[in-house]
Amino acid sequence: RQADDLGLRYLRRGGYDPREMAEVFDMLDRVTRAEGRGRVPEWLSTHPAPENRRARIEAELASDAAAAGGTVEREAYLRRIAGLVYGENPREGYFRGRTFYHPELRFQMEFPAGWTTQNQKQAVVAVTPARDAILELTLAGTAPPASATGEARAFFARPEVLAGRPATDRIHGLPAAGGPFAAALEGGGRIRGVVAFIEHGGHVYRLLAYGAEVRWIAYEEEAVAALRSFAPLDDPAALDVQPLRLDIVRIDRAMTLTEFAARYPSAVGLDALATLNRVSADTRLPAGSLVLDAGAGEAQYAGLFAHARYVAVDLAIGDPGWDYRRLDALADLEQLPFRGASFDAALNVVTLEHLKRPQKALREIARVLRPGAPLLLIAPQEWEVHQAPHDFYRYTRYGLKHLLEEADFEIAELTPAGGLFRVLSRRMFNACQLAPWLLPLFAPLALLVPALDGLDRRRDFTLGYRCIAHRR
Repeated sequence: RQADDLGLRYLRRGGYDPREMAEVFDMLDRVTRAEGRGRVPEWLSTHPAPENRRARIEAELASDAAAAGGTVEREAYLRRIAGLVYGENPREGYFRGRTFYHPELRFQMEFPAGWTTQNQKQAVVAVTPARDAILELTLAGTAPPASATGEARAFFARPEVLAGRPATDRIHGLPAAGGPFAAALEGGGRIRGVVAFIEHGGHVYRLLAYGAEVRWIAYEEEAVAALRSFAPLDDPAALDVQPLRLDIVRIDRAMTLTEFAARYPSAVGLDALATLNRVSADTRLPAGSLVLDAGAGEAQYAGLFAHARYVAVDLAIGDPGWDYRRLDALADLEQLPFRGASFDAALNVVTLEHLKRPQKALREIARVLRPGAPLLLIAPQEWEVHQAPHDFYRYTRYGLKHLLEEADFEIAELTPAGGLFRVLSRRMFNACQLAPWLLPLFAPLALLVPALDGLDRRRDFTLGYRCIAHRR
């Protein structure tokens, strides 16, 4: 209960919607039911049942109407979990039948048949069906420089070890030391077992098997065989195994979860997909595209993308008077915090001139766009200095074409924003800003001059360009 109360307090302090906490308990309940295992009664459990925790949180929120509200930031959350390992990570070791493989540490070992095995963070453990003997594989605990012989001598020198002496050996070509032993228990009684210390890959591993003294003879042979099965791992298939990872998929049309599973095959089954997404197999999922506004400023275009998932990113240094609180991420456009090919479209509106390395930023935008995704780019050519000192470049049509093609974009449309007479109109208004007494003279002309823009067919004098390009 204390953990739940603290979680609720932190949500409120951070400005997040506390109602989402109840949904977490709903997910926990779905996982519990999906596992299909019997539940320990709540009075014997270390944690209350998820549905009871949800009911208590909902009751507390209902008693405090002012507590509702706050941000959810669903898109930021999805970006954070994209690519996370789902389930156990085989890079940290995995069993295939009786054999344990560790790709990162590059070793394998076969455990006795019928023993219950478990890969823990600090050890791999196997227990006999009668639970009267155990086998444990760990890294030796002493600091380097360590050796199998040194570790074995230290083990047999312990006061509780009553019998045995270490012998040096080689196991599958690896330096090793160890042997059988007997040891006294703190509460009385004795155990017997066998230990081996093995050097491999810059580490010393301790392989320890033991059991009750009167029963040990029944397990000794298979325990010794297990210890002597430790070997370097060189099978490419076992070394290259990769974990399952969460993938955030944006669907281009509405469909049921069953249809989704058929269109986007997954390594997990339909039931697991339903649990992860908190839906049922026949739930109809809405369509939605993910749009990146790269250089969003005050996120002024968010309202244009109500039909999509709009993600506003900016470094928030351009204008000290702007309100950057609507941004989803503070980031340099040269190092976007997103996975590759994760966006369906992107904007870069009057931003390119403020980037010291525009080529690098465009390549980074290309990286996070899926192949074929569009980019809307608007950049100035004839424009006054603005947002100083962060104003570095102006662009011709040829410069934009070069930058975009170098960044792996294919230009579909490159349109000038007016011609010479629109530039003249803007300059007249600029003059009025410098000398307000010119306003009666220049303002009427500034409004009429753009009507002559059709005379400028070449459009070499233009305020800038609007470009639509597609990621190759």
